[in-house]
Amino acid sequence: MKLAKIFWFSLLLTIIIVSCDAPHSNPLESYVVKPDTVTRVDTTTKIDTVIVPPDVYVIQGFVKSQHSSPLALQNVLVSLNKNNSVRTDNQGFFAIADTQKNNGWIYFSLDNYISDSLRITWGVSDSIEINYQMNMIPVLVNETYYSIIKNDYPDHTYGSLKISGTIEDDNYSSINRVSIRNSALGFSRTISLNAEHKFDITLYETDLSVDDIDNVIGKEFSIYVRYGIREYVAGSFSISRVIR
Repeated sequence: MKLAKIFWFSLLLTIIIVSCDAPHSNPLESYVVKPDTVTRVDTTTKIDTVIVPPDVYVIQGFVKSQHSSPLALQNVLVSLNKNNSVRTDNQGFFAIADTQKNNGWIYFSLDNYISDSLRITWGVSDSIEINYQMNMIPVLVNETYYSIIKNDYPDHTYGSLKISGTIEDDNYSSINRVSIRNSALGFSRTISLNAEHKFDITLYETDLSVDDIDNVIGKEFSIYVRYGIREYVAGSFSISRVIR
């Protein structure tokens, strides 16, 4: 009888050990989110599920460029109420874990892109999904500027400025207006972009309210780009001399 008990106990122990070593289906498909950490588990699988510890709430998603073919933005600083921050990975993914459901703001910041924020409101769910797109700060490139002097008989001259350039942006459709300004001269004018986002303008002395084109030397011109109520300086330059 004693031998029989030993036999059945040994058999039961063997079954338990085999059961513990048997393969299990892993419910974690892409990411494990823990307080203050984000650990990538599988770099090839699309994100379907986020596993979190009890009493931890997650805001997660992707940040991409505002473009017809959006690109993932890496290293974006994503902050919850400015005190809980993470950075996006090379796929633009982020996940912020918190122990409280506090309504507030998510802030997005990246060099050469327009910083922005998004209001979040918690519902009954323990997670919030965000897919956000950021606008590139417009940049003036390939700019050229030079003076033109026209001599008129017998001794009068007329001066003008020839200015051209390209606005580089990833969301041209959102541009409301492009203008050139010179605050020292009290000058401002709206300029048009062509299909290639270039402009080419000529400014005369009368446009600039100066008697002589030499009066613009050293005074800064700036190109402004407006999106709705927001306006950004794409680039600035000044005329260093007038060649006669």
